[in-house]
Amino acid sequence: MTDETNLSNTGAMKLRSFVDRIERLEEDKVNIAADLKEIYAEAKGEGFNTAILRKVIKLRSKDAAALQEEQALISMYLDAAQGDLFADDGTSITISAGGETVETNLTQMREASRRLRART
Repeated sequence: MTDETNLSNTGAMKLRSFVDRIERLEEDKVNIAADLKEIYAEAKGEGFNTAILRKVIKLRSKDAAALQEEQALISMYLDAAQGDLFADDGTSITISAGGETVETNLTQMREASRRLRART
């Protein structure tokens, strides 16, 4: 019976250790989530689009080949699906972020996107 008790105590100690470690990580996770929320709020306060910022973060986490393939597929799908919906009528587009303003149009944006994809 002593061997079973020792085994039981050892198992209970291991279980407590796992529970303690998991609880510490869960607490860290809550703190990290709060920190991220604060940073996104700060970025929003500076005029950045946080939805786009989140997408940029997600895209940067991918390896270069996967990212290039995804961008090429998105471009191909958009070209096939958009038809005249996104036809460039010469309308000027003004983009402002972080105190900088750029004026462009859809044709220039597409060309810049193609050049960027060609570099990678």
